This record gives sequence, structure tokens and C-alpha cells, in this order.
Amino acid sequence: MNDNIIKTVGCPEWGTRIDNALFFFEFCGIMIAEDIVHFGGFDISADILRKGSVRWNVRANLTYMANRITAMDVQDFSGMNIGGNSFVNYNSVASPVGSILGYIVDADGNIVDQTGDGRFNESDKVFIGSSIPKIFGGLTSNLSFGHFSFQLSLDWAAGHKVANMNNYLVDVDLFDAIREKDSTYSLTSKMAGDGDFLRLGLVGLKYDIPVSWKWIKKLSVGASCYNAAIFSRYDGWSPDVNCFGITALSNGLDYGSYPFCRTFMLSFSAQF
Repeated sequence: MNDNIIKTVGCPEWGTRIDNALFFFEFCGIMIAEDIVHFGGFDISADILRKGSVRWNVRANLTYMANRITAMDVQDFSGMNIGGNSFVNYNSVASPVGSILGYIVDADGNIVDQTGDGRFNESDKVFIGSSIPKIFGGLTSNLSFGHFSFQLSLDWAAGHKVANMNNYLVDVDLFDAIREKDSTYSLTSKMAGDGDFLRLGLVGLKYDIPVSWKWIKKLSVGASCYNAAIFSRYDGWSPDVNCFGITALSNGLDYGSYPFCRTFMLSFSAQF
């Protein structure tokens, strides 16, 4: 457990900068927000098979993380402004950093008036979910047999929400219905999807050509595909997205974000 971890802020010269695999933080003399982070996990590697010319190695890692704000400055309540003075993320005591805030939509498609006063404003918006995955990890597999070698890579994340604001751009009826009740670009629970995904990040095959030439020691040809497939219930391009980049206060927002490309590659290499 780590206490007093804060968002990235400008530091005086004596500040200490810390980088780690999960986040980037800066510790400063003036505390802006306090946060408690619970995390744990494993990273293992094993030789599954070593027999003759066959070699198979698998490496896997899994991380669990949960956070809760314990104290903060009022100025950090909102995340990034998406336009029209509208905010999707919010930060408050006892909630996770960068929580997704919005209106609840009932089974009939109506926005729920939480206060019952007939008006729709910030008081009617509630916590919809955390924008930061609780579980994430990856797996790589390297298999070689004879002159062939096969590589596969997977990564995944689960336990978070993604705010698909692109619905505003393609669903005119949804846009008009929300703007009729609220003049801001507000999020609803209908637009916040599960961000769980499993991605086949790399699949590749290589063949080492046997050679006995004087000037060439080794020849190989190969084919690979990056971002080969992604399995998710998210209705946007990709759940692994955040249009504001890596920031502590605003996460999980898909608003005009460019999707990951699928890349096919053919390779040829020679060693002299």
C-alpha cells in the first residue's frame, strides 16, 4: 500500500521525480491531493518444453490495483474540460482517481432525476465507474522447432469503464435528448461501456534458411501481424484508449480518438 501519492504537478527544484510501471508521479512540498493505492501482482517465466530442437518459453504477468482518494484540494475536483465547460471525470474523497460521472438512464431510456426537483444539473450526476483498470497484464509465448520460430503476445485489462463520447458525433437523437435537459455535453450511463479487453498484440512466424555460403552466415524470412485482434464488449473502436493521454485526473475518455492500426509486416534478414 502506498500513501500520499498525488497527481502530476509542477515541482520546485528540490522535488523528487519518480517513474514506475503503473503511473508517473511527482512528490512536492505542497500537497495537492492524497491517494491510497493498493496493488500487487506477479511476473513469471517458465520453459514449458525443452526437448531436442524444440524450445517453448512462456512469460506472464498480472497486476491488481485499486485506489481511493483520502484528501484533496477543491480545485482538482474536475478532470479535463471536453468542451462547453463539461467534465466527464471527477475526483472526490472516498472515490477512485478520475472516476466517471454522469446521468443514469433507466430501462425506458429516460434520464433519472436523482434530486426529484424536475431539473437536470450536476446534482443529478452520480458515480458510474472507475476509469482505471483494476486488473491488467500480459503473456508472451516463444516457440522454436527446427528452423522455425513462432511468437505470440497477449495483453488484457479489466474492471474499468470507458466513456464513449463519440456517440455524440453519430447519434443525433441522443445528442438532442441530453441537450434538451442539460445544456452541457454530459455523459450518461448508456455511453459508459465496459473497458474489459483481451488483445492479440503480436503473432509472428520466422524461418531460418539453412545456408553454407562463405559470405553469408545466416538468412531468415518472417511474417508478423501487430494488433492482430481485440476481444471486447466495448462498442467503440478500441477500449484501450484515452484522448487526454496519461493523466491522473482524467482517464478512460474516448472522444475522437484515433484507433490503433493493424500492421502486417514481411521481413528478410541476412547476417554476414
